Amino acid sequence: MSEYHSIYTGPEVDDGITKALAAKATLDLTYDGVWDLDYGSDTGAVTGLALAFVPRRIQLTVEIPAGGLHIVANPVYGSFTNDGFSYELSDMPDGAGLYRLHYSLKGESDGGSSSSSS
Repeated sequence: MSEYHSIYTGPEVDDGITKALAAKATLDLTYDGVWDLDYGSDTGAVTGLALAFVPRRIQLTVEIPAGGLHIVANPVYGSFTNDGFSYELSDMPDGAGLYRLHYSLKGESDGGSSSSSS
Protein backbone atom coordinates (compact mmCIF):
# COMPACT_ATOMS: atom_id res chain seq x y z
CA MET A 1 0.00 0.00 0.00
CA SER A 2 1.43 3.38 -0.95
CA GLU A 3 1.30 6.44 1.26
CA TYR A 4 0.64 9.99 0.11
CA HIS A 5 3.30 12.49 1.16
CA SER A 6 3.24 16.20 0.49
CA ILE A 7 5.82 18.90 1.07
CA TYR A 8 4.75 22.49 1.57
CA THR A 9 6.77 24.66 -0.76
CA GLY A 10 5.72 28.11 0.40
CA PRO A 11 2.90 30.63 0.13
CA GLU A 12 2.66 30.21 -3.64
CA VAL A 13 1.10 26.76 -3.15
CA ASP A 14 -2.64 27.36 -3.12
CA ASP A 15 -4.38 24.00 -2.80
CA GLY A 16 -6.17 23.39 0.50
CA ILE A 17 -4.83 19.86 1.01
CA THR A 18 -1.19 20.93 0.90
CA LYS A 19 -1.85 23.85 3.24
CA ALA A 20 -3.71 21.58 5.66
CA LEU A 21 -0.85 19.08 5.67
CA ALA A 22 1.65 21.88 6.20
CA ALA A 23 -0.36 23.30 9.10
CA LYS A 24 -0.57 19.87 10.69
CA ALA A 25 3.16 19.35 10.31
CA THR A 26 3.89 22.52 12.32
CA LEU A 27 2.12 21.18 15.42
CA ASP A 28 5.28 19.75 16.93
CA LEU A 29 4.63 20.21 20.66
CA THR A 30 2.37 17.86 22.63
CA TYR A 31 1.13 17.87 26.20
CA ASP A 32 -1.08 15.08 27.58
CA GLY A 33 -2.93 14.98 30.87
CA VAL A 34 -5.90 13.81 32.90
CA TRP A 35 -8.47 15.95 34.75
CA ASP A 36 -11.10 14.69 37.23
CA LEU A 37 -14.60 15.75 36.17
CA ASP A 38 -17.01 17.37 38.61
CA TYR A 39 -20.14 15.43 39.53
CA GLY A 40 -23.31 17.10 38.23
CA SER A 41 -21.72 19.60 35.84
CA ASP A 42 -21.68 19.45 32.03
CA THR A 43 -19.13 22.28 31.61
CA GLY A 44 -15.75 23.02 33.08
CA ALA A 45 -12.20 24.16 32.50
CA VAL A 46 -8.77 22.61 32.72
CA THR A 47 -6.52 25.29 34.22
CA GLY A 48 -3.09 25.83 35.73
CA LEU A 49 -1.14 24.16 32.93
CA ALA A 50 1.43 26.96 32.38
CA LEU A 51 2.34 25.59 28.94
CA ALA A 52 5.15 27.02 26.82
CA PHE A 53 2.67 27.21 23.92
CA VAL A 54 -0.97 27.96 23.15
CA PRO A 55 -2.73 24.74 22.03
CA ARG A 56 -3.88 24.77 18.43
CA ARG A 57 -5.60 21.37 18.55
CA ILE A 58 -7.20 19.62 21.53
CA GLN A 59 -8.37 16.00 21.58
CA LEU A 60 -10.58 14.89 24.45
CA THR A 61 -11.87 11.53 25.67
CA VAL A 62 -13.85 10.68 28.80
CA GLU A 63 -12.93 7.72 30.98
CA ILE A 64 -16.08 6.37 32.63
CA PRO A 65 -16.63 4.08 35.62
CA ALA A 66 -18.16 0.63 35.12
CA GLY A 67 -21.86 1.14 34.45
CA GLY A 68 -21.39 4.88 34.03
CA LEU A 69 -22.86 7.17 31.41
CA HIS A 70 -21.28 7.36 27.96
CA ILE A 71 -20.16 11.00 27.81
CA VAL A 72 -18.57 12.89 24.93
CA ALA A 73 -16.38 15.94 25.63
CA ASN A 74 -15.70 18.87 23.31
CA PRO A 75 -13.26 21.76 23.72
CA VAL A 76 -14.85 25.23 23.60
CA TYR A 77 -13.69 27.26 20.60
CA GLY A 78 -11.93 30.46 21.63
CA SER A 79 -10.96 29.20 25.11
CA PHE A 80 -7.48 27.83 24.32
CA THR A 81 -4.67 29.54 26.27
CA ASN A 82 -1.30 28.49 27.63
CA ASP A 83 -3.03 28.12 31.01
CA GLY A 84 -5.69 25.67 29.79
CA PHE A 85 -9.05 25.43 28.01
CA SER A 86 -12.79 25.09 28.60
CA TYR A 87 -14.86 22.04 27.69
CA GLU A 88 -18.49 20.99 27.40
CA LEU A 89 -19.84 17.50 28.05
CA SER A 90 -22.75 15.72 26.38
CA ASP A 91 -24.13 14.83 29.82
CA MET A 92 -23.39 15.44 33.50
CA PRO A 93 -21.29 12.80 35.29
CA ASP A 94 -23.53 10.88 37.68
CA GLY A 95 -22.76 9.28 41.02
CA ALA A 96 -21.61 5.97 39.48
CA GLY A 97 -17.95 6.75 40.25
CA LEU A 98 -15.00 8.78 39.04
CA TYR A 99 -15.18 10.27 35.55
CA ARG A 100 -11.91 11.56 34.11
CA LEU A 101 -11.15 13.78 31.13
CA HIS A 102 -8.09 12.69 29.15
CA TYR A 103 -6.65 15.42 26.95
CA SER A 104 -3.97 15.74 24.31
CA LEU A 105 -2.87 19.24 23.35
CA LYS A 106 -0.86 20.08 20.25
CA GLY A 107 0.87 23.35 19.49
CA GLU A 108 3.64 25.04 17.57
CA SER A 109 7.19 25.47 18.82
CA ASP A 110 7.11 29.15 17.78
CA GLY A 111 4.49 29.73 20.46
CA GLY A 112 1.43 29.76 18.18
CA SER A 113 0.11 33.21 18.95
CA SER A 114 -3.40 32.17 17.93
CA SER A 115 -5.66 31.88 20.96
CA SER A 116 -8.09 29.44 19.38
CA SER A 117 -8.44 26.79 16.71
CA SER A 118 -10.43 23.67 16.00
